[in-house]
Amino acid sequence: MRVSSGALRRVAVLGSVFVLTTGCSAIPPPDTVQTPTRPAISTAAAAAVITHYNQVNSKANSTLDGNLLATVEGGALLQQSQAWFEIARASKAKPGAAYSYTSPVIGSPQYGSYPMRFVSSAGFSGDKEYRHLGVWERATAGSPWLLTFATAVKSTVKIPDLTGLRVATRADDAKLATPTQAAASSLATYLTGGSTSPRAAAFQPNADITTMLTDLAKDKAEQMKDRVSVRSITNTFTAPPDSAAFVTKSGTAVVFVSLTHEYRLGVGNNWEFWWDSFPERVYSPPTVKYQTALTSTTVRDAVLLVPPKGKGKIQVVSFTAQLVDAGGY
Repeated sequence: MRVSSGALRRVAVLGSVFVLTTGCSAIPPPDTVQTPTRPAISTAAAAAVITHYNQVNSKANSTLDGNLLATVEGGALLQQSQAWFEIARASKAKPGAAYSYTSPVIGSPQYGSYPMRFVSSAGFSGDKEYRHLGVWERATAGSPWLLTFATAVKSTVKIPDLTGLRVATRADDAKLATPTQAAASSLATYLTGGSTSPRAAAFQPNADITTMLTDLAKDKAEQMKDRVSVRSITNTFTAPPDSAAFVTKSGTAVVFVSLTHEYRLGVGNNWEFWWDSFPERVYSPPTVKYQTALTSTTVRDAVLLVPPKGKGKIQVVSFTAQLVDAGGY
């Protein structure tokens, strides 16, 4: 960019409104199997997969070993976990206490080809306030099962029975308040537009989302007071093209969405900004200055319950976040 003869003004961004939680689907190309349609996995085999995950995850967390974790996690979840490991190493944080998923309940849809998925609902060892809800994926017959989505849902939240879970189809979508993939994209549009977005009407109020949108709006209003140093601020949310979506025997769909949240601050002429807040400075140290834009990327996981037509609004039963990148240009 062109810089005038005046002194270059410098601004350090001292804080961030992002709410971070440790966290804990994109589908690889199909690998057709020559077998009839069958459950993705048996309950006993799923329990063994989860037991193996508990063992590997505990070791990986104790050593902050992202490569080891990649043997049992994949997709956006692995990206978030590895980001948390990087932040933990930078802060010299002590490894978290070991935990495991207990007494899992399995939803195993029918498949005739790979990739295959199953859903798990389980307790957390030592924590009765929350339950685990996750999606596991196997890309091919020779691939391991990987946990690709995991979140914590308050134990007081009622999750539909996973018995008889099936993959959502177009026929199912026609019976729902909103088609499953449209629900995911509607959430992204709602969050991008903010609390006044017309899409907000499709969703039941969610305290975590309300807090995030309020914080983002306050941050924008504060930063934009100086229209000389800050040209613009945008928060853009994007849903993947194919979020994992299933229908329960009650007719309610469960959609697992990993949203990408892109933050961008447009820098005014003859100014430069840099990240001086934690954890953003893990990715972009304060010595690195940006004269065009300041950026960050956060993955925000949401679990949506989409009711049948005429049975109410979409419910967001979990909404968590993990910063995965920060920088600028």
